[in-house]
Amino acid sequence: MPSVNDPYHDRLEEDANAVFQDCDYVTDSATYHDVMRPEVVEFLRFIDTNTGLYTRTRSDRIAVHRTKKEVIQYECKTRPHKNRDLCIEALPLAIHSCLARNFSVDCLYVCRDLDGDYGFWCSEMPEIINLVLTKRGAHFHQMLINEFVKSGHLDQFDVDVYRDRFATFQAYQEAGLTVPRRGSRIFNETSNRGSGDPYVFMIKAGLMKWQDLIGEGTAAVAA
Repeated sequence: MPSVNDPYHDRLEEDANAVFQDCDYVTDSATYHDVMRPEVVEFLRFIDTNTGLYTRTRSDRIAVHRTKKEVIQYECKTRPHKNRDLCIEALPLAIHSCLARNFSVDCLYVCRDLDGDYGFWCSEMPEIINLVLTKRGAHFHQMLINEFVKSGHLDQFDVDVYRDRFATFQAYQEAGLTVPRRGSRIFNETSNRGSGDPYVFMIKAGLMKWQDLIGEGTAAVAA
């Protein structure tokens, strides 16, 4: 997973801030380690309860329009090499998806890799290719699955096959149901690469540039 403490990420954040400011927004950091006292941050980063995780996964940045009643939260994501697919940490994405789906609190993902710039609103997430569950955070794996099923990005077949592949295929056949010509889009990763947090691969082909989404999304945000 990409690091947030590198010049490549910092440059994207600066570019996004500049585009928002050109559109008459003021911007600031909203992430917990910038807005909370160091003592609170030090304790909070070791607490993996649901409330602790939610607090740590709030959006990185916020943009507030100078004259209109518009507020946008946004996340900057970088991968400094070419990628066929988009790789995003699963828990923050699921929380943003839930907030967008249930409360119309949307979040703009601002992405950059060596193929260029692209982005998406969490209310209109691209297709999930795989949800990769890691050893870390096993206690919230079911919450991730539930949210991506409710948002329509995974289905019950993915869940059934993930839990018991062979019994699922037999049950579908016995019930006369069509068995999709694929396995589950949910699987476990046993390696210890990167941060160790669950993540998703998403289709990035056809995504708009995040610069264009900033102007396009403000009407929906204000509604």
